[in-house]
Amino acid sequence: MKKIIGLIIIFSVILLAVITTCSNLEELLQENEDGDSVINLNPDSQNKPDFAAGRIILQLIPVDVSLLSVSNAESFINSIVPEYTLKSIKKSSAVDVTVNIRKNNAILDTHKSQIEEISRLFFLEYKDVTKEQTLKIIKRLNKDPQVEYAEPDHEVNAIFIPNDPYYSQQWGIPKTDCPEAWDISQGSTNVIVAVIDTGVDYNHSDLSSNMIPGYDFRNEDPDPMDDHFHGTHVAGIACAKGNNGIGISGVAWNVKIMPLKFLSASGSGWSSDAIDCIDYAILNGAHILNNSWGGGSYNTSLRNAIIRAKNAGILFIAAAGNSGTNNDITPHYPSSYDVDNIIAVASTTSSDSLPIYSCYGPNSVDIAAPGSGIYSTVLNNSYASYSGTSMAAPFVSGACALVKSVFPSWSYTQIKDRILNSSDKLPSLDGKVLSEGRLNVYNAIQDSISDDLYVKNVTISTTKIYIANNNIIAGPNVLITNTGNVTFTAGNKVIINPGVKIDSGAHFIAEIN
Repeated sequence: MKKIIGLIIIFSVILLAVITTCSNLEELLQENEDGDSVINLNPDSQNKPDFAAGRIILQLIPVDVSLLSVSNAESFINSIVPEYTLKSIKKSSAVDVTVNIRKNNAILDTHKSQIEEISRLFFLEYKDVTKEQTLKIIKRLNKDPQVEYAEPDHEVNAIFIPNDPYYSQQWGIPKTDCPEAWDISQGSTNVIVAVIDTGVDYNHSDLSSNMIPGYDFRNEDPDPMDDHFHGTHVAGIACAKGNNGIGISGVAWNVKIMPLKFLSASGSGWSSDAIDCIDYAILNGAHILNNSWGGGSYNTSLRNAIIRAKNAGILFIAAAGNSGTNNDITPHYPSSYDVDNIIAVASTTSSDSLPIYSCYGPNSVDIAAPGSGIYSTVLNNSYASYSGTSMAAPFVSGACALVKSVFPSWSYTQIKDRILNSSDKLPSLDGKVLSEGRLNVYNAIQDSISDDLYVKNVTISTTKIYIANNNIIAGPNVLITNTGNVTFTAGNKVIINPGVKIDSGAHFIAEIN
């Protein structure tokens, strides 16, 4: 075993984001006698994650709203730090893309608060400045009362763990009781999972029928094609089409995939582009955000974007990290942010053990899911096996999508509670994750309807059906026929007339009639 582990190249699943907040900057900066900033190279700060020279995220709180135009903001910024050359300044593009490219004007009314906050966000890039000068600019900007905060824009990098390329069994599917869950629901086409990653190969035969439009914020174009593989692998785990006679089955067969690209062909990207992805997903109707990337320090801009998702009722599924450390002691972001729409996911093996690479935390990591040797879709209609918490996260995203499909009115807190409370409790996870359990997809649905009537593969012919205070969950091949009418309620009353077929996943509560 030691020999095998020694041969594994740490090339992991999780993308290590390198991020810092304004408060963390105080640890990196000291003032000299002239009041200028210098890097504090003490032993602790040397271990701080790196950041990108010249790239800054800026949030304004202007007295005059005219400051929110790009030209006026540029003049304002240049008045604070005139000695440095601002190469480019742009606003978050999520709103513009949604309105002008996706032609979705409805968001202007439905997402007013999010749009107002996004409108105050700017992404800056300075020409020919060092990291020390970047920190100096940030500190100067933060002293102005019309600046809510300024912080570095960090680069993230993809690293993942390759496995046996001939490993082709989807052990995680039966391990989490997905086949039993599929008797209840294979997912609704009304539910959307946004895959925020390297893009998705939307032409893949196991994914193409589930794709909806997304965006490439890395290259600023409407084509989110994956040029790496990571995002395609993640998307397949969550939502590959099932029962189609080819390839693999995702956890949620029929759920829609929104591909959002912010990582390049080399697996690197900027936190500012990740923020644009989150905001685009909010504005365009996503219910679940899969985030198989992370690492580094606390970042205000990213946390605020996750809060905007929370306020829109959206779950943020995040990989816990691949450094094998305790996130309670050494936080891993974004999974460790204190925002309650986050589900932080550790990895498990086929024997239900916690692999050596997986981060954990009895308070900061919520649940575990299969993540070692996971076979899924990759580029050019191919398949491959990879390991890491990046693979565990989409298992949970798919499970959340199934719960949302069966219980569409449930809030993000109800779905999160159901996912955690219905997990399989394991000794290997005792004291390692909050739920002390590994994901069980069937339990997440079945526990919720344990006192109800579940029917499949039957035909009911009757004049009336008497079922009070129960749910009828119609599974595959259910046909309800009658000579009269049967009244059901599901928010609004639904009359089931003779010969009407109840599709798989339909959910009604019957009244005595």
